[in-house]
Amino acid sequence: MIRPPLGEIFVRLGLLTKGELASVLERAGEGRRLGQTALEIGVLDEEGLARALAVQCDAGFVTASRLGGLTPSGEALKILPSELMRRGPLLPTFRDLESGVVSLLIADPTDTKILAEVREATQASDLKLYVVPRTPLIELLDRLLDHTGHDPASPAPSPHAPRPHLPGASRAMAPRPPLPRVTSVARSPPPPTLTLPRAPVVALPPGRG
Repeated sequence: MIRPPLGEIFVRLGLLTKGELASVLERAGEGRRLGQTALEIGVLDEEGLARALAVQCDAGFVTASRLGGLTPSGEALKILPSELMRRGPLLPTFRDLESGVVSLLIADPTDTKILAEVREATQASDLKLYVVPRTPLIELLDRLLDHTGHDPASPAPSPHAPRPHLPGASRAMAPRPPLPRVTSVARSPPPPTLTLPRAPVVALPPGRG
């Protein structure tokens, strides 16, 4: 798809006059981005740039006021790693499980490198882009990601991972020394057998008649 020149879109949308566009082109020079130069010299704001980029890329457009009231679901925040979202900046809002399409808020839809990373990370069949102003998007990401306190897409810890050491655990759970093994039991000697002397037999004299 051949994209229309961004400067032409600025003028068509009434964001810049032809004179302002000429000034931006003069200052941009070779190798500098037109939209960033317009922001730097103050003839364009971020919302205007986002609007023009949405037209250029045939994408949706979300204003800063609408963006501020957006609260993506917890499932949406798990679609991409927070590092990739901050680097965009970009924010996934929905994944269609049937079609495989991922909806995405993004500040720069012309960044083909970051979009390729998103496709690889999500294995999406297609990306549905909504262009938003950069600074409000960064602020929204800070609010959402700092509120969770962790990386939404980070893997869960392995059940085989070593458990953290707890103070005092080694002393409390230290094995007891084994008891000595008893090999034999000494027996007491049997009591002595007493032999009683037999009583003598006494012969009685014959009785008198």
